[in-house]
Amino acid sequence: MSDLLHLVVKEGASDLHIRVGVPPAIRQHGVLQKVDVLITPTMTQPAAAFEGYDATSNITGRSFTAPFNLTGLPAISVPCGFTASGLPVGMQIAGKPFDEPGVIRAAYAYQQEARWFEQRPSI
Repeated sequence: MSDLLHLVVKEGASDLHIRVGVPPAIRQHGVLQKVDVLITPTMTQPAAAFEGYDATSNITGRSFTAPFNLTGLPAISVPCGFTASGLPVGMQIAGKPFDEPGVIRAAYAYQQEARWFEQRPSI
């Protein structure tokens, strides 16, 4: 996990909500003033095969979605490929406070270019 995301997670949910949903690390570094969206992996690890799936792992494990869930910043996950074993990989696009339309436009533009939604894994 990057330093930026560590700072966001360590702040705690109540502090992040008090600060109108903008994490101190993002505000301090002016990240969302310099770019329109942030691109991150959706998860910290590839999807598990059904045989090894643990339903609680998404709750108890680390996730790149957590900082945006805690702060209320708009974010969307879109497909961006497959692992060597054919399981899907997601890309998260997060935006400025209240810029849901910008996040959706970025996701749509990426999907129209990459066309991952047309492909199916051979599993």
